[in-house]
Amino acid sequence: LIVGASTYDPAPLATALAREGFAVTSHRMDCLIRATDQVADDVKSGATVAVLATPYTAAALCLANRHDGVRAILGVRADTVASEADSIGANLLVVDPAATGFFGLKQLATRFLRGGPRPCPKVFQKHLG
Repeated sequence: LIVGASTYDPAPLATALAREGFAVTSHRMDCLIRATDQVADDVKSGATVAVLATPYTAAALCLANRHDGVRAILGVRADTVASEADSIGANLLVVDPAATGFFGLKQLATRFLRGGPRPCPKVFQKHLG
């Protein structure tokens, strides 16, 4: 769980996700570029997935998806986030904590994280890695 360029406190969400059984580490970074660089390093091995909370979701998606091996999606609806993640093998969920609120953010993160590291579908591997 990385918070980029936001005053959002990740501790309550990290605690809630840990109670759900997820191994959670959290970081807060003032610079969105550094945050996306960090999250790219975290997920590129394919062994982990991440959530990036920021009010600058469009910039975060663009910055993150420029890294090899990062397949980031925007978290909007909890009922579709897992299928959206599966469709491209997403390993990063970008969310705006102010737009979703704590309960919505927890639902989005939980449903995304339940899928764990997803493989990139063969049809997209050449372009998305």
